[in-house]
Amino acid sequence: MCARIGEFFNAVHAEADKHVAVFDELGVPIFRIVGYDSWYEDRKLPLVYTNCNLKALRFYKVMPTFEAHQALSMWLGAQAAPDKPIPDVPDKIMVGAKGFTKYSFRKDPQTKKKRK
Repeated sequence: MCARIGEFFNAVHAEADKHVAVFDELGVPIFRIVGYDSWYEDRKLPLVYTNCNLKALRFYKVMPTFEAHQALSMWLGAQAAPDKPIPDVPDKIMVGAKGFTKYSFRKDPQTKKKRK
C-alpha cells in the first residue's frame, strides 16, 4: 500500500512543471478548480477561484506552513521583477557610454612628455 502511495506522489511531482504556465496565465499564486459550469450551450468551462483561503482548505496538511509561505514569497518576488531582454547596443555607442575615448589606454600625443 505504501509503495503505491509513493508512486502516486512521484508521478505528481514529475508532472508539476507542466502546470507552471497556468499560474503565469492567471497571474495568481493560488487557484482552485471546483467543477465545471455549463452555462453556455455545450461548452463546459471550469469554475476557477483565485487567491483562495488556504486555511479553509486545510492546506497545512498538504504542505507545512513555513514552506507554503516561502513558496508564495518566492513566486510573488519573481512577479515583481520580471526578466526583460537586454537590448543589443552597438560597440561604438557602448564605448562612449562607458566613458572611453580614443586615448583611454594610450597617451595623448599632445600631453606626452618629450625626452631631453
